[in-house]
Amino acid sequence: GQICSDSMGHLFYSGIGDQVDFLRGSSMSDGGFSIVALPSTAQNGAVSRIVSHLSEGAGVATTRGDVNFVITEYGIAELQGKSIYQRVMELAQIAHPKFREQLINVAKKRHYIFGDQLPPSTEDLLFLEGYKSTLKLKNGKIAEFRPLLPSDEIAYRNFFYSLQEKTIYMRFFYRMRSFSHEVVQKHWASVDYHKNMSIIGLVQKGGHKEIVAIGTYAYDREQVAEIAFVVREDYQSMGIASYLLAVLEQIAKENNYTHFQASVLWENSAMIQVFRKHYPDLKITTQSGNEVLIEMKLPD
Repeated sequence: GQICSDSMGHLFYSGIGDQVDFLRGSSMSDGGFSIVALPSTAQNGAVSRIVSHLSEGAGVATTRGDVNFVITEYGIAELQGKSIYQRVMELAQIAHPKFREQLINVAKKRHYIFGDQLPPSTEDLLFLEGYKSTLKLKNGKIAEFRPLLPSDEIAYRNFFYSLQEKTIYMRFFYRMRSFSHEVVQKHWASVDYHKNMSIIGLVQKGGHKEIVAIGTYAYDREQVAEIAFVVREDYQSMGIASYLLAVLEQIAKENNYTHFQASVLWENSAMIQVFRKHYPDLKITTQSGNEVLIEMKLPD
């Protein structure tokens, strides 16, 4: 998160001007943030402006503690309140795609991230910015919704461990007690966002945001996606699942899906009701034991 803007190594080519005053003033103002915007590359694309370390002699014009957001043409990295691991992943996601793997490999060597960490997708993911939205909840709070990213791994795992055992059972159909790095990375570290999508709901808690809900669809077969939701207990019955369903439906239709299906326990009547309200003509088929398959046609 350190920013160098006045030198190239030992060569000074400018002063820092009012950069520090501007960044600190904006972050200290009511509702303000410090934002640094820059192109992802320099020298006609030959070098990355997102780097693993500053060159010898380079001056730190802005410290890592002063930067809330970094923006390139590939997206937005949110650094405030994040760990070193999270900062590495956030910044790698907005680097030019051809430099992302290199940045991840250097971070591995320095033990900033997991040794088996997969690099972010080399695809231009700027289109994911269009899937961000907000919703005012029944309790008066504002929930932010956006796609799940590799940098969300720790927050995603914390969300899982915040759930009650019954909620976990309703989602996974067994009493899953561990949600490891390996489990999360296997599914979401390097995902094809045109086939699979997870939208997370976040609310502000103190100086950071925490995940309180997640809705996911994943490719099952041609034009059919498997869909599932989890909402933390203290945020249930606030319309979040219905909202996530509508958001995921729109994204799925953009990616040529025509049907959703969901495996649900009969006792999960709240989830069945959400599907029934949105898709009155859905089809429910009993599977093994207490599990049912719900098939839904997306409206044209």
